[in-house]
Amino acid sequence: MSKKEKGAMENMKKLLDWIKRPSISKRLIFSFILVLTVPILVLAASSYYTASSTLHDEIMRSAKDNVDELNDIINQNVGSKETDVAYFSEWINQNAYKGKGLTPDRFKRKV
Repeated sequence: MSKKEKGAMENMKKLLDWIKRPSISKRLIFSFILVLTVPILVLAASSYYTASSTLHDEIMRSAKDNVDELNDIINQNVGSKETDVAYFSEWINQNAYKGKGLTPDRFKRKV
């Protein structure tokens, strides 16, 4: 082993020995860490859950609004085409075909 590896191993042994020796200061340090860490973790988890559900709801609402707006645009365009078709279907009638010398039988076949 190299000197660095030996030094790292010695430091790990010192740390483990320090942890294994019970003392009031170590217990206080670990209890403070535990008391501080648990509430922070609980708050972080609840914040994450709240943000996640709020973001999901907002995305779904936005998607629904976009679909509704697109539906309105399509309905307006199709509605205007429907009005145009109704106008031109009234304009082109059997009399227009008769004026061009077509018989009613030929008119029925074309329609």
